[in-house]
Amino acid sequence: MTFLVHHARARAAAACTVALLCLWQWDAVGDAGALNHSAVGVALFAALALALFRALGRADRRRNAISYGLGLLLAVFLVAGRRLSVSGGFTAATFGDWLGVLAALGGYGAALGGMLTLLYGWMARPRPTRGRDLLGRFPAVFGLLAVCWIPAWLALWPGTLRYDAPTQLYTYLDWQLTAHHPLLHTLLLGWCMDVGMSYGGAGHGLALYCGLQLALMALMLAWACRWMARHGAPFGARLGVVILFALLPLYPLFGISATKDVLFGGLFMLTVLQIYDLAREPSALQSPWRILGFGLTGVLMCLMRNNGVYALALAAPFVALVTVRGRRLRALFLCWVTAGASLLANAGLMAALDAQPGDAVETLSIPLQQMARVSAMDGLSEEEAALVGEIYPVDPGLAYDPQIADPVKWAMTYDAFYADPARYLALWLRMGLEHPARYLEAFLVQNLPYFYPGAPMRYNVVLGVESTEMYPLASQPLLPGLTALYQRYDETLEAYGLSGTYLLSDPAAQVWLCLATLGFALWRRRRGLAAVCALLLALWVTCLLGPVAILRYMLGFFYAMPVLAAVSLAPDS
Repeated sequence: MTFLVHHARARAAAACTVALLCLWQWDAVGDAGALNHSAVGVALFAALALALFRALGRADRRRNAISYGLGLLLAVFLVAGRRLSVSGGFTAATFGDWLGVLAALGGYGAALGGMLTLLYGWMARPRPTRGRDLLGRFPAVFGLLAVCWIPAWLALWPGTLRYDAPTQLYTYLDWQLTAHHPLLHTLLLGWCMDVGMSYGGAGHGLALYCGLQLALMALMLAWACRWMARHGAPFGARLGVVILFALLPLYPLFGISATKDVLFGGLFMLTVLQIYDLAREPSALQSPWRILGFGLTGVLMCLMRNNGVYALALAAPFVALVTVRGRRLRALFLCWVTAGASLLANAGLMAALDAQPGDAVETLSIPLQQMARVSAMDGLSEEEAALVGEIYPVDPGLAYDPQIADPVKWAMTYDAFYADPARYLALWLRMGLEHPARYLEAFLVQNLPYFYPGAPMRYNVVLGVESTEMYPLASQPLLPGLTALYQRYDETLEAYGLSGTYLLSDPAAQVWLCLATLGFALWRRRRGLAAVCALLLALWVTCLLGPVAILRYMLGFFYAMPVLAAVSLAPDS
């Protein structure tokens, strides 16, 4: 890199070579589309070559190491995601194919690394700060969000009851509670339905829950906008975040969805923002009130989904590592104590409500998918078939769905598995040693929407209600003229029909943004920003092990990342 910095001709040659390599290997990362037109291809080549010429002239070794390392990782996501989305697996490849893959990785790794180098330079520029304004005032932002969100609620009145919410209601109404679903959320949803049905019907109960949740989410996001202002985020960035929260349909549509992930996502965001402060401010870990506030928020967050416990425990060592010196053990202890306290609180709830524990098979989504893919693609040996036949009445390959693990889980005989789980886990390990490529395919194909931008998901928001005799429900739009608008968004994830806006609702795009923000935090040594990016990526890891890649599992990203991206533009402290 030093040679290129001081030799303009060599730098220009390198920039042109990488740009040509990217255009040549375009089909390795996306559809050819407009590149079929020579004028567009020439324009893209010129723009990319010019940007790379500037990027290769940057002499900051630390920034370059981080940028190009992340660029290579993102190139792996692109190339692997493209191949899997087209062929469904790692098909047999010739020597020439592998050369093409290496060329694509090298070209796009260098290009993405160069773009990150330029981006980080732009992010680090000094920006003027402003005094108090409406965007930093809690009531103003809350009122704006309420005004912009209520039409969506009226257009889909009384709200959305889909996903696991109906099952939670069954368990509540029959009082056969289970920790498979967060007990706190089940109680809140059931109480709202009880109140509603006593005053006019199940529709009133759903409307009560959705109205309460919509208000809580607006309060949380309004607090986050005030937090941004307090931490010096530029006015333009804060304005963009407020507009995003107010106008992107994702936020009001999930706000009126009775799924458990919404409140978890909001509480996760609050936990993230508190960790930001705890990691960078020496006095924060000495304040009993701030420690208590973090503990309460963290426990509530973990009670809303088990993912919170796992993410907090997993990220704790890195959070402690980047925390200011002299407070690292305290930060580690606080994170782990919060996670442990949530487990104790959940155990207390289970005992008080006589709730049954969750099913351990739910944690085996990926292993079961991997075994099923081997069965579907390659078949099983006689010994393997005999063992698998003890827990599956039929061939699991017949139930295999690459995008979702539920069919494979539901086809299994749980009692037979629990009789000797170690035996079947040993079988999973043996099959993995024999079919490592199939195991990797099963993991990556199911999780494409979590790392490959634009990959289709099995479910998006999912609107409407699920009605039964126990709680008869029906959608009764009060603003029917807007209903189709929100339904189209749910189908395409394009806001208001604007092409390209689907990336604002794309989980993989959020992960990329988080990785880019982490790289910037490491370059500028921003402790708080690095700590919270680690927590977000820990949540991502827990999602990678889940049964399906969908939006609602990643809501914590959609609430927290816009706020963190805006704060990353604040001056270094």
